[in-house]
Amino acid sequence: TGDVNLALSNAGQYTVTNTISAAGCNPASATAPIKINAVQNPAFSYSSPTFCTSGNNPLPIITGNGGGTFSASPAGLTFVSTATGEINLANSSLNTYVITYTTPGPCPSSATFTITLTSIPTAGLNYPLSPFCSNAPVSPPVVTGTNTGTFSAPGGLSINSTTGAVDPGQSTAGSYYVKNTVLPAGGCPMVIDSALVTITALPDASFHYQDPAYCSISPNPLPIMAPGAKVGSFSSSAGLNLNAA
Repeated sequence: TGDVNLALSNAGQYTVTNTISAAGCNPASATAPIKINAVQNPAFSYSSPTFCTSGNNPLPIITGNGGGTFSASPAGLTFVSTATGEINLANSSLNTYVITYTTPGPCPSSATFTITLTSIPTAGLNYPLSPFCSNAPVSPPVVTGTNTGTFSAPGGLSINSTTGAVDPGQSTAGSYYVKNTVLPAGGCPMVIDSALVTITALPDASFHYQDPAYCSISPNPLPIMAPGAKVGSFSSSAGLNLNAA
């Protein structure tokens, strides 16, 4: 019948001959050219499935046939050029996109690659209750950034590296900068922010009287403060006439 099975044929240029045998006559024949083109290879990829919108514009890696065009779905992703596939990160919206590359023909084909665009994180934090007295309860930070990373501080400050909570009772008095470190992820760089935390020592109120007992006719005794102790406000049980100052 001369019917060509394209799917089972190799790409290439061919000459097809139709030959007719007739009794008493020389065979008659005629030829016709036919060309079978291979389906083009649309293979491509990007260097990562995730890009940060603050990063450098990525270009695709085309391992198949070049010269095609790029498109993306859904709307929101902007190409510098649909011919090169370079993505304009700064002008694209945060989302997940399916990028399609279609070869130019004569036997075009297409392939897809999925990417996600993310924004650069922020790591802001503060401790609104600082300064803390050394007998204050454990206090977590208020994270004002978009990401919670790993918390750290200089030696002397007791801190939970996961939550950032400070334990004043286990810390040495002083001032410290607590860091919130968000590691690189999704094509975005590492981000670090810090907050000042101050731990103050509990004041020493230690004192004693020179004698454990007095006669009511004795001179009025004054308290003897321990070295470094501070005078506050004095009080006692009922019945003792005491100068509170």
